[in-house]
Amino acid sequence: MNSNNFLIVVCFFIIYIVWGSTYLANIIAIESIPPFALVWSRLLVAGTILLLITYAIGRWQMPTQLQWRNLIISSILFLAVGLSGAVWAEQFIDSGITALVISIEPLVVVMLMWLFNRVLPKWNKFIGCFIGMVGMYLLVSQQEVVAGPEDIKGIAAIMLSVICWGVGSVFISKAELPKSMFTVAALQMLIAGVLVFFVSYLSGDLKGLEIWNWEPQIYYSWIYLVVFGSILAYSAFNYLLKNVSPEKVATSTYVHPIVAVFLGWFIRNEVITTQTLVAMAVMLTGVYFINTNMDLLLVIKNRKRKSSAKSL
Repeated sequence: MNSNNFLIVVCFFIIYIVWGSTYLANIIAIESIPPFALVWSRLLVAGTILLLITYAIGRWQMPTQLQWRNLIISSILFLAVGLSGAVWAEQFIDSGITALVISIEPLVVVMLMWLFNRVLPKWNKFIGCFIGMVGMYLLVSQQEVVAGPEDIKGIAAIMLSVICWGVGSVFISKAELPKSMFTVAALQMLIAGVLVFFVSYLSGDLKGLEIWNWEPQIYYSWIYLVVFGSILAYSAFNYLLKNVSPEKVATSTYVHPIVAVFLGWFIRNEVITTQTLVAMAVMLTGVYFINTNMDLLLVIKNRKRKSSAKSL
């Protein structure tokens, strides 16, 4: 395995495991921190730290005018709307419904790539998306959900978030950006952090930001979101989008709930049922189908050729 492939594997591990653990961190943090305030404070601090690191290691690159435009567009799609929408929605809907709605992201990405590239995706991409959604349904169907106006608002916000992440994933995979992914990640977080700050100010979130009244676990969760959820994971995410197809990167939405379930069992002593284990197996099968490069028609042709060769 060459160094580039090894780094891709490491980055996948980071976005699968680390971002999966941020579900728990967000749930803890949002108890005391207003949603938009949580997002902008996390992004501005993480972006500043990453920018300083970028300067220190000599990876800073001044973006061109076109690159600045692309950075602003991707910042809005991924963070200002995408991340903020998901965090804001958690006020109204539980994590199970959030995970179920977010699980359609790989399918959204596949469809968007089909629309933009005018090339029909391979059969395994569609099958993988479907299998992953079935597994997600098996996982979250164990929880009771009460539908109401608040649930509808939350689901709408999550859907908007998923669409923005899907569009952003396809856009950034072809957009001209600085070659340094550290530069890209740092500037995206800073741009989005400023935008969300103004939204937070206008929505009145700043009035509820009482840092002195936070419990210790709130500080720990916020720090974890800054260091691991933003600096580490978002940098890995940007690297993957430039080196791997977007629909493969989107498979992380199937693995996140698995990580969340195990963290709940390990930290909160939550029970893992047989149905949960089955759902995990199904979702991982979906991830395999999306990530594999097999072509059904090619496999069939090869088998026919081997059969013909043997008969001769």
